Amino acid sequence: IPSGKGLPLLERVSVYCWFSESLDISIVKRASFSEVNPYFIALVAIFKALGHPTRLYICERLRETPHCVCELTELVGADTSTISKHLTILRNVGLVRSEKSGTTVYYSLACSCLKQFLQGAETLLKMKAESDSAAL
Repeated sequence: IPSGKGLPLLERVSVYCWFSESLDISIVKRASFSEVNPYFIALVAIFKALGHPTRLYICERLRETPHCVCELTELVGADTSTISKHLTILRNVGLVRSEKSGTTVYYSLACSCLKQFLQGAETLLKMKAESDSAAL
C-alpha cells in the first residue's frame, strides 16, 4: 500500500513462527512527526502554545483589548519576566503581535480568527456542561 500524505508507511518483514519457516506480513511503521507534514507540525506548535493555562488566559484577556506586560502581570498575578516569556512563545507561533507606543509595548491577538476559536471552545464547554447536567 503506498503511503499518502501523513499516512503511516508499510514495510515488508519476515516473521518466523513455530509452525512455519517464515511468513511475509505487512506491518505499520510509525511515521515520525517530521515525516508527516510540516503543516501539522506548525499546528501542534500553536496548540502547544495554547495548552498552557497562563498563555490561554493571556489570549482570553487579549481577546477583549490589547494589553501591555505590566497590565498582564497584574491580571495574571505573575512577575514581568514570566509574562514576557509567555508572550514570546505566543508571538513566536504567530498568535500574538506587539506594537510599540512610546516606551510601552502593547500586545494583541494577531488574528480575529483566534477570537472566534476561543468563542467556539467556550461554546463547546457550555454544550458539554449542559449535556453532563442532563445526563444526571
